[in-house]
Amino acid sequence: MAKANLFSSVKGVLTLSGSPLAGATINRSVRWRDEEHTDSTTTDKDGRFEFPAIMSSGSIPRLPAEFNAFQSMTVDHDGSQVLIWETVKAESEENAELEGQPMVLTCELSEASRFEHLLLNSIETRCRW
Repeated sequence: MAKANLFSSVKGVLTLSGSPLAGATINRSVRWRDEEHTDSTTTDKDGRFEFPAIMSSGSIPRLPAEFNAFQSMTVDHDGSQVLIWETVKAESEENAELEGQPMVLTCELSEASRFEHLLLNSIETRCRW
């Protein structure tokens, strides 16, 4: 049995009003079955950030079963947490969030949150890819 990819690797740039946001903390979380994983990173001077993939601690069964990994990313900004990514990942493969496309994001904090509806996924986000 294979381990599930709960949150694919992410590379991105965080901006505020079009300018790179340096030193911002980005928090990431994912919940699947009875597992919850959280981590965080800080943007560099150019607003860049990176997260490795999060894999399940246990194996996924071979039998057909529904896969739902609840994902979110927030940014600590001006005393509050701003949501930049929220979705339910429906498949356990790397890059299934964007239906095969690598997660290379540009996230703008001054934009209103919006829903992106893909073929299999709906994502609430302030990011573009």
